[in-house]
Amino acid sequence: MPSTWFDLTEVWTFVWLCCFLAVIFVTTVKSCRTSGLPWMHRIYGDENEDLCHDVQFEGTHEPKEISPWSPRALVSPLADGVSTTEVWIKRRSSELRGIAGSTIRAPKYWKHYRGTHLPQYKGFHLAQVTPEVTKAVKTLVENTWREDAVGVGIDAEKLRHRKIVVHNVKRIENPRLFNRYATKRQMFCYDAADEGFFRSPDPPIATSVLNVPVLNKLLVPEINEHFLFHGTKPERVDAILNTGLDFRMSGQGMFGRGIYFAENSTKADQYTDWIWQRGKEEGKHDTKTMFLVRATLGRLFVGPDDGTARSFTRPPCTVQGCTRFDCNHVERFDAVIGGTSKHKMFREYVIYDRSQAYPEYVITYSRIY
Repeated sequence: MPSTWFDLTEVWTFVWLCCFLAVIFVTTVKSCRTSGLPWMHRIYGDENEDLCHDVQFEGTHEPKEISPWSPRALVSPLADGVSTTEVWIKRRSSELRGIAGSTIRAPKYWKHYRGTHLPQYKGFHLAQVTPEVTKAVKTLVENTWREDAVGVGIDAEKLRHRKIVVHNVKRIENPRLFNRYATKRQMFCYDAADEGFFRSPDPPIATSVLNVPVLNKLLVPEINEHFLFHGTKPERVDAILNTGLDFRMSGQGMFGRGIYFAENSTKADQYTDWIWQRGKEEGKHDTKTMFLVRATLGRLFVGPDDGTARSFTRPPCTVQGCTRFDCNHVERFDAVIGGTSKHKMFREYVIYDRSQAYPEYVITYSRIY
């Protein structure tokens, strides 16, 4: 009996020791994941595999006074003199570094290429989205529509419809395009973590302030990533699906040769057909196509609306006193925002690097007269 009792005591001691070590291990892992350490992100890459970063910090939530679209907003300091904003920025910066250092994989919500090495795949798939995503995209289209602006301006000549109706929304799953975009976006995350978060326009971009969590959770607002519209002619749709948006196929716009985006579906709708075709389709069920694009705008330059930016082939430099695009300075803005003057009907956003945009959804719709 004494010998047996001694053996049982050893067994129970061993069991309790294992439980104790397991608790310590789980607590340590949980703490490291919360702190955003890069090696933990590589092991536990759930948040980063689909580049979705709707992360809550355990025990510390983003202060209510802080808008994610203006992360440097001032709030009352804590007792120790460190403001809640500074705490949140420090933790978010650590998280951005984790995003930047993570392995790029196909998003978990894709139906094809799951968890694969993306660059080896050519082509694309059009996947039907969930009803929730369809509703969210329709919300963006409908709530950014401006009936008062239809037919106003040179690009809107001969347009007389009242609204548009979305018929179908499909997600574009293009592994090479996504890999290119994700790689570029990681560079922006590094910059934002080291140099400070990029400021969004004021007022905020229309598509980003609407309550569509299923879409907004995919974005990183600290690098000025937004969903924006891009309208195109029918004959160019297939090229965009295969190789992405290409400024080399565009004409010389108000802000040079770049890829243009709109925050209003009304503006994008102006570019889905040719002016000479308008007026012949009234009463017909003639479908159009526009894209909902994820675009990383980074540091935004407010472009002049007087036509002096027509020669732009890249964003101007950030050196004070020099806003030329053709200078030899290294530091440059990442995108241009135009149409900010009072007499302009719409704002538009221009990038000059194809890797800053990924056409996420293709929208089929028709005009209602």
